This record gives sequence, C-alpha cells and structure tokens, in this order.
Amino acid sequence: MFKVEPLVPYSKEYEICIKEAKDRVGNAPIKERINDISNYEVIYIMSPIYWRTYAPEVETAIKDLDFTGKTVRVVSTHEGSGLGNMVNDVKKICTGANVLDSIAIVGSQAKDSKSKIESWV
Repeated sequence: MFKVEPLVPYSKEYEICIKEAKDRVGNAPIKERINDISNYEVIYIMSPIYWRTYAPEVETAIKDLDFTGKTVRVVSTHEGSGLGNMVNDVKKICTGANVLDSIAIVGSQAKDSKSKIESWV
C-alpha cells in the first residue's frame, strides 16, 4: 500500500480544506513518490472528492506512472457528489489501464461501510 500525503497538510475545517484543494489543482506537492508499479496487477486509487474529482495530490502521485495492462479500481469518499468526474479523470491519466467498477462512500458514513467495501472487493 502506498499512501499519498500532501507536503502541506489540509485544514481540518471543511470549508477551508476544499478551498485549499482548489488552490492546489495543478500544483500539489507530495511527501513521497512511488516511481514503479510494475510489480502490481491491480491498483486501487482512493481519494476524497474535491471539486468533482480526486484530491490534487493523487494526480501528482500517478501522472507519470505506466498503467499499461494494469487493472484500476476507484474508491472515493464524498459528502453528496458521488464519484463526480473521478472515474473519467482516472481513465484519462491511467493510459492503458482497464478501469473497473468503482465505489463511492459517503464520508460521514465511512466508519460503518466495512461490509459494503468487502462485498465490492
């Protein structure tokens, strides 16, 4: 498992957090990068939905990786927008991947979603 962590943490205040995410689109430095996914067949891309797609740091983490022949599954948390544009954005950036069914979990219900995730996996 590889956890994408922003170089600068987000605010815990929701309104400030989503503004920070919008400000970081296209320039979201991360603490550490993964450079090679060749040993993996299935990649799960998980992110909260910010501005109808994944957190900007996710793009920073995956944009230069080779997804040829990989299976990708998308998981999001949200507070009303579902998957937004995340699946389409993942398909655009993960060229050569087979993007399978995806799942969206309401963030405020995430702690009670274990069985939903297990049946999806």
